[in-house]
Amino acid sequence: MIITGKGVAWVAGGAVAAAYLYLCFLVAAAPEPPGWAVLIGLLPMAVLMLVQAWHVRWRWLALAACLALFVGAFIGWELVRSHVAWVYLAQHVGAMGMLGVMFGMTLTGRHADAFCSRIAAFVTPEPLDAAYLRYTWRVTLAWTVFFLLMLLASLLLFFWGPITWWSFLANLLTPVLTGAMFVAEYLVRIRVLPDRPHMSVAGTIQAYQRFRQGS
Repeated sequence: MIITGKGVAWVAGGAVAAAYLYLCFLVAAAPEPPGWAVLIGLLPMAVLMLVQAWHVRWRWLALAACLALFVGAFIGWELVRSHVAWVYLAQHVGAMGMLGVMFGMTLTGRHADAFCSRIAAFVTPEPLDAAYLRYTWRVTLAWTVFFLLMLLASLLLFFWGPITWWSFLANLLTPVLTGAMFVAEYLVRIRVLPDRPHMSVAGTIQAYQRFRQGS
């Protein structure tokens, strides 16, 4: 079996991502995590915040807010380090809530207006028929329910369960379940719509990314 350079890059990237997620799991579950581990765990979050701030309409105001937040975290570093689980909670609940609202708000109109319907129309050259649009509406509903269930489970475990269980859910299980959702959707799609051309799981994820960049 010959592994290409691209394959090596995918394996290396997956290994780095897995190591990072495991580090986040340990940091969020520890009562007094080392400062260097907290910094490494939070650094990608900070970079993502800056990237998102750069792309919003009020760019300089958003960047100034990020800078103020970073300065506040630096000044109160010991408080951040001893309560870092709350930072991860805000990240996890915020992401699940934002995605749930973003998908769910598109369910009230026509089937063609559902979030997954719009992604499918974005990458498909020919018009989508009613059966396909009904399916993509249901996929949007499934993702909405998934995000809201993850949000609810996160809150319940954080406040009423062992912190280790919550950290496992937020940092390790959520990415796995998200990937499983993409795989399950693909398997359902090729069964429910057998006569249509289908994108792979990787193609579906890339289509979502292209849609977000183009919208």
